[in-house]
Amino acid sequence: FYQTGYDQGAERPMLDLVLVVDNPREWHAENLAHNGHHYAAVGALGVEAVCRLQEAPAGLYYNTLIEMRGEGYRGRLMKYGVISKTALLRDLCTWEWLYLAGRLHKPVHLGLDWSEFQGALRDNLAHAVRASLLLLPRTFSRFELYMTIAGLSYNGDIRMMFGEHPDKVRNIVEPSISQFGELYGKTLEER
Repeated sequence: FYQTGYDQGAERPMLDLVLVVDNPREWHAENLAHNGHHYAAVGALGVEAVCRLQEAPAGLYYNTLIEMRGEGYRGRLMKYGVISKTALLRDLCTWEWLYLAGRLHKPVHLGLDWSEFQGALRDNLAHAVRASLLLLPRTFSRFELYMTIAGLSYNGDIRMMFGEHPDKVRNIVEPSISQFGELYGKTLEER
């Protein structure tokens, strides 16, 4: 989804993908064989090193600064994270890291079949609403609710002190008000 706050004449923001896999070890072994250059120096250490790194921070391993190919994408950069289904479900259900669970508080494009995650995704959204209600004053607008929800995963995130746009949360929410409404419509109706 579009974020405001970027210089339209500059490079477009990096495309961010998350790949949910059954077996990260098998996935990384195959990907290292085909796209070893995506892994920078850690790829030279092999699949075991990549998997150890993946398990350390939030169960997610990212390859970044990958140049996209194909018509209309030339020169655009992407990053892709790899997470196991088990680690994703754990974060959605417990907010152990609030990393992917927090990303999924915002409108995103979900590809393929997410049916096995529907209950956890629904509960994650409901928990985000409940947590936000505790943080908001007695009277608030939908915009303030969405700002609070979108900001949950950025509270305490050290990246917000450097490198991120200071209005990142606002830049996510403002152009996506209708998508937030679609995402949280059923959850808010139930309250």
